[in-house]
Amino acid sequence: MRRPLSDECILWTGKHTPQDYGYASVDGECKLIHRVMYEVFIGPIPEGMLVRHTCDVRNCVNPEHLAAGDYYDNWRDHMERHPCMEWFRETYGEAHKGNAP
Repeated sequence: MRRPLSDECILWTGKHTPQDYGYASVDGECKLIHRVMYEVFIGPIPEGMLVRHTCDVRNCVNPEHLAAGDYYDNWRDHMERHPCMEWFRETYGEAHKGNAP
């Protein structure tokens, strides 16, 4: 059984994209570091999925804070964590499900 690293975010201090995602050169290829950490500590990223930050901190690389999901999962998480966006949910609701921003 794997021991949790920490409840706290582990922040990437290397290079960042303009959107604040950490990245690095891995095997000569530029990769988003949260995706690399997911693959190293959790396993392969399922086909068609992205890696979400359950902590909402884009430069966090704590594997305990990373989860695979699709764009709708990511959008729904954002709406749940940011209730001030209620107007968006009321405007687009579940009808927007397959085309979440």
